[in-house]
Amino acid sequence: MSIFKNKAFIFLLAGCSLAFSIFFIRLILISWYILEETDSTFLIGLLSGLPAIFNILLAPYGGKLADRFSRKHIFFIFRALSIVIFLSMALSITYNFNVMLIILVTSIFMGAFIGLEGPSARLLIVDILGKEKIIEGNAAQEFFNQFLNATLPAIAGFLLTIISITLMFWSLPIIALLSSICAFITLLIFKEKKKDENLQS
Repeated sequence: MSIFKNKAFIFLLAGCSLAFSIFFIRLILISWYILEETDSTFLIGLLSGLPAIFNILLAPYGGKLADRFSRKHIFFIFRALSIVIFLSMALSITYNFNVMLIILVTSIFMGAFIGLEGPSARLLIVDILGKEKIIEGNAAQEFFNQFLNATLPAIAGFLLTIISITLMFWSLPIIALLSSICAFITLLIFKEKKKDENLQS
């Protein structure tokens, strides 16, 4: 059976792809905003790189969470929490309230959430498709990630010529909401095996 006939995998793939797109759109918007407001390339580098630092630091703990708890629940919880991050950022930009501080704090939380959620999201591919389909599942996810990587900068750049950057920041919580909906549907339709069953298989 084709992996694209597996509804749980489709919604997992959609949720992960939407989350991946948020990472790149955020990077473009923050770089543009900081350059316009402060003209500081140092701040751009610092705030752009913070999520990666906290991702690396917390990824080992994310692996432990994936081994001990329900991966689909971990995936959904952190997808839902990401809405709060990007909603806070959009509100801060809109009302010009402690913008740099909010960007700093949300960048840290974003990296932490990616590190804690990432292992569960990746292992869910195996859980849903099985070991025999893992190569196809990973290839599909990589294809969509690279497609987004190639197209999003051009799309975001074009939109910034016709839409204010403030409105563009509101795209982040909207995409995060769509990603969390996909994660929630994955949670509902995929029936996980118990951890001891996974270890025995």
